[in-house]
Parts: sequence; structure tokens; C-alpha cells
Amino acid sequence: MGVIRDMIDNAQHSLLECNKKLVALLDKLNKIDTRATPHQVNNQIDDAKALARELSHETKYLHRTWR
Repeated sequence: MGVIRDMIDNAQHSLLECNKKLVALLDKLNKIDTRATPHQVNNQIDDAKALARELSHETKYLHRTWR
């Protein structure tokens, strides 16, 4: 039963990590200040895109099916 419990714990941990990354991405997007200098805006966008790329690898928890 220990193996099953470990699998459940790992899945929950991974799901929590995925949720944290998603919240962080939303926060980054909401904090982009379009009144900042173009260089600052580009850096903010690059940060958000890097996190989005990282999240895109979470295929186990994120599904791209639209209904």
C-alpha cells in the first residue's frame, strides 16, 4: 500500500506545483505595466513567456481540448 500512497502523494504534489505555476503566470501577466519603458515591458513579457513554456510541459494536468 506504500507504493500506491507514494503515487498519490506525488500526483498531488505535482498538481499543486502546476497550480502554483499557473497562479504565478497570471500574476506576472497582470503586473505587466504597459506604461513602462519598452525594455522593461519586454523583460516582463519574456519572464511570463518563460513560465508559460515551463507550464506547457505539464501535459499530465493541462488539457488542450476545447468543447
